[in-house]
Amino acid sequence: MTARNVSVDGSEVTGRGWGQVNYAQEWITYSPADVASIYNRIPGAQLPCNTTSVVRFKISSPARLEVPLPPADLISSTIPDQPGMCVGSIVANTHSDEWAFGSAFLKNVYVVYQRSKDGIYGDNPSKFGIAALSAEENLYTDGSPVPSDLSAKAWSGGMRQNRLSTGTIAIVAVTVAAAVLM
Repeated sequence: MTARNVSVDGSEVTGRGWGQVNYAQEWITYSPADVASIYNRIPGAQLPCNTTSVVRFKISSPARLEVPLPPADLISSTIPDQPGMCVGSIVANTHSDEWAFGSAFLKNVYVVYQRSKDGIYGDNPSKFGIAALSAEENLYTDGSPVPSDLSAKAWSGGMRQNRLSTGTIAIVAVTVAAAVLM
C-alpha cells in the first residue's frame, strides 16, 4: 500500500512512500528523518504520556483512506527514569525508507486477506483490503469519539474504492477467518 502523507493534529508532515503490513511488530516504522518530523509536531519535542495529539495516516493505492492513530495508540511504553514521558509507537528504521505498519496501526483498521490459489504471480494474485473503523468504534481512551467525518471507507486490492459499513467488513473478516480455519 502507499502512504500519501502523515499529519499531526491537522498539520501535514512528509511521509510518502510504499508501506507494508507487519503483524510481527508493535511499532510503525519509517525513515529517521520522517519520524523526527512527526515528533517535532508534538508540543515539547518529547512524547508526554498525557499527549492529546492525533496522528493521521493517509493511505492510497489508488483509493484514499485516512486512518487516525489516537493518543493511546501513539504511546508504546513509559520511560522509567523520566516520569510523565513515554516512548512513541512510531519509530525510526535506519535500514529502510519504507513504512512498516505494525499493531499500533492495525488495531485501528479492519484488514481482510484473500489468499491466491495461483501464487503471487498467477492469474489471481493474493489481495488484501483495509478499512478504517467507524467513528463509533474508534474511541479515544477518555471515551470521546474520533471526529465523525471519518466514515468507514475502504479499498480493496488496490484497485477500487468502496463505501462499506463496518458490519459488512466484520462479516467479511469473520467469513474469511472461518474459511481459513476449515
